Amino acid sequence: LGRPGLLPGILQRPDSDWSVRSRGLPVVQRTEKAGFWCAGMCEGTVPVEMLEMPARAKINITLDVLGLRPDGFHEVEMIMQSVDLHDTVRVSCRQDSRIVLRSDDPRVPRGEDNLMVRAAQRLRQEAGVPWGAFLELDKNIPLEAGLAGGSTDAAAVLMLLNRLWGLHWPLDRLMELGADLGSDVPFCLLGGTALASGRGERVEPLPPLTGLQILLVKPPFGVSTAEIYTAFDSLSGQGSIRASRRLMKSGLAKGLLDLFHNDLQEVTVRLYPEVGRLIGRMTSLGGHGVMTGSGPTVMGLFAQPADLQRAREVFALEYPETFVVRTI
Repeated sequence: LGRPGLLPGILQRPDSDWSVRSRGLPVVQRTEKAGFWCAGMCEGTVPVEMLEMPARAKINITLDVLGLRPDGFHEVEMIMQSVDLHDTVRVSCRQDSRIVLRSDDPRVPRGEDNLMVRAAQRLRQEAGVPWGAFLELDKNIPLEAGLAGGSTDAAAVLMLLNRLWGLHWPLDRLMELGADLGSDVPFCLLGGTALASGRGERVEPLPPLTGLQILLVKPPFGVSTAEIYTAFDSLSGQGSIRASRRLMKSGLAKGLLDLFHNDLQEVTVRLYPEVGRLIGRMTSLGGHGVMTGSGPTVMGLFAQPADLQRAREVFALEYPETFVVRTI
């Protein structure tokens, strides 16, 4: 966007210094009152505007579990990738200090157990902002799917409120705060293609892997990440093939089919056999199937576009949450 303090992915109208979506209201100009761009808005002196952006899902090209850390988290290495499946997040100011969330999906929690609300509260507290915010969520990413739906929504809230409240925090500062909220939040702030390590919060950009079509199939149940890692510890506690490093060495595009890998898959399949059946069916339809995250979503990589489309048609008859996505 070419202006200091702006982060990529935030939509902007060409006739406004900062507005994204006005819903027919006049353009709001920047105000320096109290050092915050939306000071006038929040005090009710100008019409309320909204900022909006897509919150993109992620997939795991690889997921290697290296062992249990002393702090109780797991040491991991993952090649993570953004895809074009996304939620839409909007924010606007409130005159009071409340953080209020509404969503088009009744399954989405509205209180402090929602990561979007916690992200807004944490940023408000850390930055000393006196106002609250309305948060709006149009939900498209399946819930409890291993696609970082909650984390990417929280990341969008941080980016949008950083702009709405005129904070000008750099990306690395937002990522540091995001890491306290959830291990996937830093990657969701960065986006693209990246190697995530530590408990997932250390993120290094990789050469982009864009334009790859992948089939996602989400079975009709959710999976608890904590449950899967606990079961993993009782089974083995450590993966073996280090697919992330091997794939980086061979080149992402060249080694993708051979090293599409997830250390948690065996455990999830034992607990939820339908995931294993999905992977098998993906293979029988000409694809290479592997689970993303802790599951239960299965993704399929196909060498032939015709096979991918045929598989999509087959799975969509049984699984409503079936998507063809593109890496971005």
